[in-house]
Amino acid sequence: SAVHHFLNPRSIMRPIFVLIATALLPLIAHTYTPSISSRRTFIERARGVLVGSASLAILPEASRAENGYSTAILAEPSEDFKKSEAQRASFRAAQLKLKAEFTSSLSHLTSSPPTSSSAVQDLEKLKSLVINDGGLPEGIKWDDLKKTIRKVKRDGDGKYWTTEVELAYQALNREIAFQQNPNKDKEMGNPMS
Repeated sequence: SAVHHFLNPRSIMRPIFVLIATALLPLIAHTYTPSISSRRTFIERARGVLVGSASLAILPEASRAENGYSTAILAEPSEDFKKSEAQRASFRAAQLKLKAEFTSSLSHLTSSPPTSSSAVQDLEKLKSLVINDGGLPEGIKWDDLKKTIRKVKRDGDGKYWTTEVELAYQALNREIAFQQNPNKDKEMGNPMS
């Protein structure tokens, strides 16, 4: 509305900036007069600055009007916004549930005294969660997951980290890489599995 536009600080500051620049230009030009040719150069440059600052003040307003932009502030959120917020909330809740399940499986791998078969089961459970979720849950980074599993591998090397466990770990890594690659056709499944 016209009232909001008039009270908008940006629309107030632009004309003030142009007025100040216009008022200071003759003052600056008057104080700088060592020679006629440099004064002409200075005035030409100052004119360019003035034209540039005027265009900065005028052009954004014209482009907003051209695109139908208005500064109207809604008293209530629109129905589309409410629907979008509901979708975001449901997505966040689903991601928190997935992250909790994923974290639970990962903590079982890292905290319980593992055996070769339990480590394979935990890694396969993580792989199935990655397949079902279409990648890692929000907030879990692949690098952090690798570091955590490599710590378990280092602790269990020669004890319970056998070839079967290593194969399960490599299968998990391949599945994460496949699910997080945007150039793959996910409906056909991972050809490396």
